[in-house]
Amino acid sequence: MYFILSLRAVVAAAEIFKPYLVRVDVAALNVRKGPGIHYLIEARIEDRGTYTIVEESSNGWGKLKSGLGWINLKYTTRI
Repeated sequence: MYFILSLRAVVAAAEIFKPYLVRVDVAALNVRKGPGIHYLIEARIEDRGTYTIVEESSNGWGKLKSGLGWINLKYTTRI
């Protein structure tokens, strides 16, 4: 089975999401390879810093602009 997507639909979907900033609210937050706890831990954020989210998953994870990985957004505050 094949699905055909129009370029217009793909562009429209990409335009909906706007990157935004979050502040980490916990002392240590794992950065994972994918959006979920079953993905490998790539790093740990320990500075309660501000980060840019460029993509969101349907299960509450955000992809970091740096490309390092994904963080659980329930441990952050959108600013």
